[in-house]
Amino acid sequence: MKHSLILAIASCAAFGLLAFSPASAATIERTSQRVSYADLNLDHQAGAEVMLHRIRSAAETVCGDRFGRMSLLEHARIRACFRAAMNKGVSDVGSPVLAALFYDRYFDRRPSITIAAL
Repeated sequence: MKHSLILAIASCAAFGLLAFSPASAATIERTSQRVSYADLNLDHQAGAEVMLHRIRSAAETVCGDRFGRMSLLEHARIRACFRAAMNKGVSDVGSPVLAALFYDRYFDRRPSITIAAL
């Protein structure tokens, strides 16, 4: 089985985000980037850290630079794209260690479920 991941921003989301800023259509050049993890052991923290870095780099490449002068709408579009790409990338890999690291790093918490008695 080939261990690779395609980060893709859903076309409907991309077109929806473009509606906020018509000028941003010219700035979007890429909507996906392949991220390989065949060389990583995602059952260990070290492998998950490398993978999270690779997903982040791909998301930054796909979504664009969040630095410099830009409108608030453009900044919001890039930020939403980055979040969606990171969430999709981590989810697509399906590694519990990677997911835990992602939530710890970006949300400072892990998702939890509260069970209440009826």
